[in-house]
Amino acid sequence: MRMPEATRPADAVAREMIVSEVSRSVSVEASAGTGKTFLMTDRVMRLARHFGGIDRMAVLTFGEAAAAELRRRIRSRIAAMPDEGGDGELKRRLSGQIP
Repeated sequence: MRMPEATRPADAVAREMIVSEVSRSVSVEASAGTGKTFLMTDRVMRLARHFGGIDRMAVLTFGEAAAAELRRRIRSRIAAMPDEGGDGELKRRLSGQIP
């Protein structure tokens, strides 16, 4: 969902590219509190839908706390997916793919 221009961050185009790019790896560097974890959670979920799983993804972070927070957010997004239909099938597949 696109934000109205007045509320979009200055780097909105770069953020959209990071989330939507599925044909190559990306690197995200930014200061603390800028939304990297939110952005990477969106990217992981986009890739999961595109490729049908996350078991072959590598997401690197700086530190155990950041990795734990990213796992928690991805698990939360998976848990919030519908239980029925195509998303339900993907939800069941993804649920067992996060260590």
